[in-house]
Amino acid sequence: MPYCRMCGKRMNDDFVYCPYCGHKHGAVITSSEYRRPPSGPKASKKITRLTIIFLILFFPVGLSMMWYYKPFSKLIRALITLLFLSVLMLVFMKVYFDIILGRISDLDIYDVLEGL
Repeated sequence: MPYCRMCGKRMNDDFVYCPYCGHKHGAVITSSEYRRPPSGPKASKKITRLTIIFLILFFPVGLSMMWYYKPFSKLIRALITLLFLSVLMLVFMKVYFDIILGRISDLDIYDVLEGL
């Protein structure tokens, strides 16, 4: 049974388009010709390290990498995501209440924006 060149999933011989990713195939490859991308302990360690670096330095990219490559268990991914969302919510709430209570005036916000 042939495999899709783009996503690597099995497909019927008579399919012109892959039913999973929609890639158009002229000639499909058989299972003996299909080579999977490198995986194993070395590749997974590299992805895990890269994900951790991005989680520390640039959190949104690290968060999306964490959910895409899945180097951690689902529970750990959910806890890290909840931590990020709760910190983000606390920051926005602090700014909102500072504006409401008058600690930050509208002019201060415009001065900050002009500096950017």
